[in-house]
Amino acid sequence: MIVKNVVELFALDGTNFVTEAYRNLLMREPDEHGLNYYLGRLAQGYSKNDIIVELAKSPECRPLDEIYGLKKLVLEMQYTRHWFWRMFSRYKRFERAFYSGTTLLAQIRTELTLANQRLDVLQNTVQVTANEQTRQIKNLTQGTSQILIMPTELDELRNNSSRLSQAAVKQAYEDILGRLPETELISYHAKIGSRSALRKALIESGEFHSKLKNIPEYARGIFQRQIQIAASHCEE
Repeated sequence: MIVKNVVELFALDGTNFVTEAYRNLLMREPDEHGLNYYLGRLAQGYSKNDIIVELAKSPECRPLDEIYGLKKLVLEMQYTRHWFWRMFSRYKRFERAFYSGTTLLAQIRTELTLANQRLDVLQNTVQVTANEQTRQIKNLTQGTSQILIMPTELDELRNNSSRLSQAAVKQAYEDILGRLPETELISYHAKIGSRSALRKALIESGEFHSKLKNIPEYARGIFQRQIQIAASHCEE
């Protein structure tokens, strides 16, 4: 393989690269020692540039101008190995690392800012949800309290609706016993809840039967009439 441009050597690898480098630079086949040596250098991480430049420095190497780009490659490698160039290269690497680190730090700060914003939004959402749940629990508690109170209130209404009025109690006393009831008995008899039941209770009372025995014979008919009226009222 005849190489006219040094770039063609870079397309080769391993044994082919070392062999063609020997053939085109030193104009001979590589000896076993040289082949193994440069293959080992490649395995250690040396670049193809290093191998080509080392062969180009050999007294056996053909004129550098005969292969396009070879002289330029050798000069560039010499520059890069100079102490000033290495220091400058280290500075450039440090500068790149510094700006890379600065950029990374800026990215981290941006991500932290976005994370804080998302956290604020999440906290606000949680707070709104908690407030809404608290409001719902409060409304539910109030509704439960009203439900618990309602049976008692209904019982009171039911009891009040089943109580007799004072006028009804007084009227029953006047019709059956011919007198007004004692004040403390009005509320007691009002709990009976039914006019017929109250009249029946008064007719069966000892006071009524006592009066029935003690009245004169001529008035007993009138009293019997009261009994009939009371009985008729009980059936209503």
